[in-house]
Amino acid sequence: MKFLKVDEKKLDVYEDYPTLYKKYYFTYYGKKIMTYTMVKKTLFTYPTKSYLNIVKRGYKDCNLDSKYLKIALKEVL
Repeated sequence: MKFLKVDEKKLDVYEDYPTLYKKYYFTYYGKKIMTYTMVKKTLFTYPTKSYLNIVKRGYKDCNLDSKYLKIALKEVL
C-alpha cells in the first residue's frame, strides 16, 4: 500500500504532529518508512480496545506480520 503526501498530512493532524509527536524517516529493506515518536513522555497506560483495533486494522491494511504486534501485546497486557 502506497501512501500519498496528502495521506501523511491527514495522519499528522490525527497524531497531533508536531505538538505530541515527532516524525522520523528511515529505510527498511529498501522501503522508505515513517514513524511517530512521542515528544513528551507520559505515564504508561494500557491501550484502549478501540485503539488496539485501529492498530490491528493498520497491520492488516499494510500487510504487516502481526506476530510482532502479538509479542508486544503480551508484554503490556
